[in-house]
Amino acid sequence: MIKKILKIAIVGGSIKSTIGNTHIKAISLNKKFSIQCGFFSRDKKINIMSGKIYNIDKNKIYSNIKTLIQKEKKVLDAAIILTPPNKRHEIIKLFVKNNISIICEKPLCSNYNESIKIYNLIKKKKVFFASTYNYCGYPAIREIKELINKNSLGTIKSFNFEMPLQTFAYKKNKITSWRKKDYSIPTLYLDLCSHLINISKFIFNDYPKKVISSSSKNKKYNVIDDVYVWLKYNNTKGSLWFSKNALGQRNSLKIRIFGSKLSVEWNHSAPENLTIFDNKGRVEILDRASPKLKIMNKQKYFTYSSGHPNGFLDAFSNIYSDICDELIKYKNRKKVNYKYLVDIKESTNIISVLNSIKISANNSKWVKTKII
Repeated sequence: MIKKILKIAIVGGSIKSTIGNTHIKAISLNKKFSIQCGFFSRDKKINIMSGKIYNIDKNKIYSNIKTLIQKEKKVLDAAIILTPPNKRHEIIKLFVKNNISIICEKPLCSNYNESIKIYNLIKKKKVFFASTYNYCGYPAIREIKELINKNSLGTIKSFNFEMPLQTFAYKKNKITSWRKKDYSIPTLYLDLCSHLINISKFIFNDYPKKVISSSSKNKKYNVIDDVYVWLKYNNTKGSLWFSKNALGQRNSLKIRIFGSKLSVEWNHSAPENLTIFDNKGRVEILDRASPKLKIMNKQKYFTYSSGHPNGFLDAFSNIYSDICDELIKYKNRKKVNYKYLVDIKESTNIISVLNSIKISANNSKWVKTKII
């Protein structure tokens, strides 16, 4: 049997990044991984400083990826890729060609053609791959998935997901340089819409068949900053709103699903509460102490008793815990279960849907999605 503590390398995610520290803390929280080495930044001082703060042996802090792979590939169980999306293709390719499994910050990359190349390479080499879409680590979102699977809501009439931020509207916000430009797929789509597509696929186990969207641009940075999307599925429809120009909104992720028997609402600002509406006018708020729950009240999701809220870091740690369990199965040549994880196929399909939404916004028409 493969050991339960897995040795990992980290590429990107320096102390100057917005997400690196979160990954490090999430890894530390579940104690299933050991950071063997890293290449955190192309800036020599930041690279060394990051390794020191992350408690990495100075001899295990590398200044390039090729040397890292050459020195460490025999002991590594996986590499975590935390660079900006437009840098990931070449980095992933280097690790995969050396048969090193990949844990990748979402989204997979910044354009559709690269996503197909990565997909084909990983399928060819048969390495383990998982992407860290952390919101599906929230027990409440997993509970919603269970409700849908058991048909508790009845026929799904429609849904609305939204993720507004005030990034470009609030003058004191510090914005990382790669977020001030757009790529083949606009950065706003990569940052926010990828989460919404992931959540919708996770809950409904399906992708939209076609999409239509409308977007607006930020005048200061000349990047897309606000998008509305309408989605058509075989048996339902939905809408998305994601923005970085919504003054007063601080990552205000909201999920609303409307069924014939019940409707459900979840807000990121109150992550342990599910609000249920029935067709007789009753409203019920469920939390981890509610006896009706199937997922949220499982002990594995408790950092402490109900009334002491779990949050963003806990959700991230749940994802890493699931990744560890499935990576161990992979290394022991057992079947991997991606129930709570995003594999290479889904990662590629998310990029494909984002690309369709972009094409729709550019041409003001319905666009069919390409799902592999």
